Amino acid sequence: MNDKIKVYGWIITVFLVVIFAIYILFTTPQQQSFHTLKEEVSSEAAPCEKLVGLEREECLSQLAWSLSPQSLDKALMVCSRILLEQKKKNCIFTIIKNKPNRMELCLRFLNKGECYAEFASSLEECKSLKSLFFKDLCLERVAKKLLAKNPDAKLCDDITSPMRKASCLTFAASKLASKDLNAAEQICLSLPLMYVENCMLQMVKENPKLENISSLCPKLNKENKIICEAIISHDPKICEKLNDSQMIDYCKSCVGA
Repeated sequence: MNDKIKVYGWIITVFLVVIFAIYILFTTPQQQSFHTLKEEVSSEAAPCEKLVGLEREECLSQLAWSLSPQSLDKALMVCSRILLEQKKKNCIFTIIKNKPNRMELCLRFLNKGECYAEFASSLEECKSLKSLFFKDLCLERVAKKLLAKNPDAKLCDDITSPMRKASCLTFAASKLASKDLNAAEQICLSLPLMYVENCMLQMVKENPKLENISSLCPKLNKENKIICEAIISHDPKICEKLNDSQMIDYCKSCVGA
């Protein structure tokens, strides 16, 4: 009995030693490769890291972009050195946006919410997020992609943030207007009062040549009515009727002047 225990003990020991040896064999080159890559990135990023503020961040962004065709790993490691969070995200998103495995690459450097908000392709993916902020952001972005093909306001139903939901429904109304202006107007009127005028004006901006779109202008307040008329007429001079210089500039930007 004792001999059998000893034999089994030796077998288990040999088995564990073999497993450990295989582990070392495969992981050591990877660790060395990663360490070498890290050193190369440090060397190439050194000139940028001597700079300060936005110059440093911009230099790293450009370096990452220049490295991306040769080495995606290097480029993303350079992006991760950027200190400003939004600029770091923009750097990563720009480099991976056209890659088939972009979600996998994104999750290596950013959290799930940030990656899903940028690259999710279905509302169901968004619903899996625990963070309410990222869930709403994700739902809004995916819904807008889907609304471009199918202007169904129900796609906005799961958004909880009033501002994001209003933005989503405004987008839905703008896309639906060319098919059914009355139904699109009803979407705008269903919004909280503070979002209604913006929704109507967005419809006009997106569909200035649509038949009967001018019927929305009289329903807007004095300032927005002037902007509405300027957009439809494509005449920036109409904007001069406004009293506020910022409103005049905004009006002209809507006209495209």
